[in-house]
Amino acid sequence: MPSRRRKGRGKGKGTGNKSKETQEGASGGDTDPNAPNSRNLPVVLKPLEPSSSRTRTENPLPEVRSVKQAVSGEATESPPMLPKPTAVPVPKKLRSASTSGDPPEGRSEYQHFVPRLVLREFATAEARVAATDRRNPSISVYSLADGSITPSPVARCYGYTNMYQDVGASLTDEMHIEKALSVLEGQASRIITRIKRAQARNAPSVTLTRTERNCVRKFLFVMKIRTPYFWTKYSCTKEEYQHIDREYLLEFMQERNFTRPIEVWLHTLKTIMDTPIDANGKWGKTVTDTCFFHDADWFIQHMNGSFMAFCQPADMDDEFIISDTAFGIHEGPTEVSTRFIPQGAITSREAGRPYFRSKLNKSGTSNGWYTEYHHLAPFSPKLLLVLRSNDLRTEETKRNLREIANSGLPGAHRWAIPSVFEHLHLEPPEPSYGRNITFEQFKPSDQDTFTFPLHKLSNRDLVLFNSIILNEVRRNLTWNSDLAMKRTLEAYLKEELFLLPMSPLLFFAGEDLDVTRREKLHKLLELLKGSLGEEAERSAPSITSHIKGMHGFEKNLQNIAQQKGYFKLGGRAGNWTRDFFQSNLVSKMRNKIADALPPGDHRLTYRQAVLRNELEFFATLPPIVIYLHVGMWRMVQKKRQSRPGVTAEQIFKQVMSEEEDGAENAVANLVPHIPRQHLSKLMLHASLRRVNQQESLITGIDNTELSIFSHFGGITSSFLLESTPWYDPRIGRALRSPYQDVPVQQEVFLRELYVRWQVKQQDFIKLRWGPIVNDFVWEWLYEAPGVDD
Repeated sequence: MPSRRRKGRGKGKGTGNKSKETQEGASGGDTDPNAPNSRNLPVVLKPLEPSSSRTRTENPLPEVRSVKQAVSGEATESPPMLPKPTAVPVPKKLRSASTSGDPPEGRSEYQHFVPRLVLREFATAEARVAATDRRNPSISVYSLADGSITPSPVARCYGYTNMYQDVGASLTDEMHIEKALSVLEGQASRIITRIKRAQARNAPSVTLTRTERNCVRKFLFVMKIRTPYFWTKYSCTKEEYQHIDREYLLEFMQERNFTRPIEVWLHTLKTIMDTPIDANGKWGKTVTDTCFFHDADWFIQHMNGSFMAFCQPADMDDEFIISDTAFGIHEGPTEVSTRFIPQGAITSREAGRPYFRSKLNKSGTSNGWYTEYHHLAPFSPKLLLVLRSNDLRTEETKRNLREIANSGLPGAHRWAIPSVFEHLHLEPPEPSYGRNITFEQFKPSDQDTFTFPLHKLSNRDLVLFNSIILNEVRRNLTWNSDLAMKRTLEAYLKEELFLLPMSPLLFFAGEDLDVTRREKLHKLLELLKGSLGEEAERSAPSITSHIKGMHGFEKNLQNIAQQKGYFKLGGRAGNWTRDFFQSNLVSKMRNKIADALPPGDHRLTYRQAVLRNELEFFATLPPIVIYLHVGMWRMVQKKRQSRPGVTAEQIFKQVMSEEEDGAENAVANLVPHIPRQHLSKLMLHASLRRVNQQESLITGIDNTELSIFSHFGGITSSFLLESTPWYDPRIGRALRSPYQDVPVQQEVFLRELYVRWQVKQQDFIKLRWGPIVNDFVWEWLYEAPGVDD
């Protein structure tokens, strides 16, 4: 069964499961399955975060969320959204003193994390003609931060200032990493140019020597680890470095006399670029002995665990795209322990289909793992390089993997999720080791050749590859043809595989990075339609259009119209999406108000007054909107209290499709008995009281009645007692004042309890409002002391 690599000190020196040629002392996965002394071995599952981690695309974003199963691979951290798609500024945390890697005064150089040799390929013919410098044409860059398309010169996009500067080197050599990158890019560029020329001739294949093949593979790995994620991750002090490999990294720094984590990253880049990939495999020992062992292990697996395939569109109107994360994406299942998710990691919410990162490990007992079925590298609008796992090399290896997945062995579920592209036929390259080589005579040579077929992808497969890139974009997107990009976006936004799973974060929190990304991509689609002269949509689609299964759910609403509280309040199936969107805005506004309130115990009274006025305002909104908002609120509470393994989708369907004991449904039953203008406030009041009661069971501190009284004013100021001697609306107004103090509140509350006792003893609510309202009041809203039911 495929071995599973976990983060551990003892794992750093090995190469895991090697591909065929590794057994021969050579390198690379592009070998002949029938070559002498070769073996078919399953791919090794990598540790979740090698020291250089991985780039859903790994780029640091603000904060840990939940976990996503990858269509694209890496459970990642993303750099903050930057305001401009061009001339990306240095993040603030990198502008501090010498610990951040700032250059000495006067030294400044814009350095790319996507090389210009790739960016130039995405310039249109018109842009090339208009460019004053043919090496620096403008390309279209869409910024997700501000939703704009900007023509950006190749020289000033997809980069940072002094990204690879080594301030620990001598002043004459502080840019030595950038110089080494330029050399490697030049070598790779010549090989890629040969492949593109073969495409232009409509050749069926292209032949590379072992040295050329290894150069391209090395270039791809450098592309993975030169991204903004790693730069930002390591640009900190030792004390600030808080990733899951902290202990091992600090030990490595001590061994090497490094003072800053950034030196580890630069050291890894330099070592890999300077180490020749020899046919006899000595490079593996060099890298292992020199680099931080997690990075060395990752590099060896990258070189040996897959085979290369070159892909092009079958329809020449189709094109590939690139993004700020395009060279750090893989496709395959991922398991993450939330206990070990590094701050800023991009994660999704629930275990789901094969195409999204999923939180399968509920116990938090390990660091997690991931599998790279396919690694993507778009080199031009017409050329995509794919590294395909040796597990998917032949039909036999696929069957072996499925047998392991179905074996029932511990951990075998990790291989139960198939690849999105398992159906895709990609042939490994055909090796040539010389004529009449026997088993005894075989010895790998740098001059061995590999003939790579130029695979033609159908529109469906090309859209899936592009969709993986769109699914992981963080800041910027670039394309060549507006028409091809428009078709890709239309397909992606409709593709069921990439819709989001149901989650409390989508509904209650009102803010979700994946929803925001999809909304920004929809805006790009509308911009492209406008540039092509097509009519754009008048309004953006609602949040539910991005969620899996919502269309069927809305249809099912019509079948329960007589029982559902939503319909009792006047809702209609055709309006559900609109009403839901409005309820989501309520959640967003409540969150923003909470975030804006001043902290500190001395501002507690003020914060409470603001929250009371907030609830009073939301109580004026339509009951249908508050009904959906309260339902989502309750869903979050159920999720917090649910047993492990219960998904948000199951809870959502339970809350929204069944008769629940929720406050919103109890209030919906009062529609014939209570004036409509009071329904929203009753739902907020009853639901907040129930939440407080449930929390008091957990904490053992029951201050529910006083807390709810401080928010809603009690029965004394309620419409239920209007035109009676008990009624006093001044109490509600006084409690909403920021100047009321706790002793006064407690004194007024004692009077409130006395009024409740009198009202219930005299059965006033039942006599005035009827038995249904009476039962609701004493079950959901108030507790009367010393009165037997």
